[in-house]
Amino acid sequence: MELIGSMDTIVYKGVFWWIEDRLFCQKTRCDKSGAPLDTVEFSSKKGDNFNHKAEWKKLPKSVTGSRPYNYYPRGRVEVKRDKAVVYLNPQLNRDDILMKISDEFGLGNLSDICVKNDGSMHYKALLTEENQ
Repeated sequence: MELIGSMDTIVYKGVFWWIEDRLFCQKTRCDKSGAPLDTVEFSSKKGDNFNHKAEWKKLPKSVTGSRPYNYYPRGRVEVKRDKAVVYLNPQLNRDDILMKISDEFGLGNLSDICVKNDGSMHYKALLTEENQ
């Protein structure tokens, strides 16, 4: 996908959940190479992004419903070299949800966006299992 954007527009990277038709994010502003523009304490093992489990604990119970971090479908946005990679639970790979993710993270400002369905245990959602 080829998208043109202004050089001074903001891009974000981070993690997200899709909860009852709404997108909940933990994100930070970054430049098009993925370098954070703000001082932020990342929770991922690599120290360059957020960890779903750690960030879920910071959300209010009105959002989490006291459910585990892996209850709802989730994903992550990585930004490197003017390109975004969106890793997500396959059930989130729908045009309406992808548009919301793109808008929320400013992905239209990058030269390329790659969406990767991740059906592994890493992005598996308990909500999906309950509905099967």
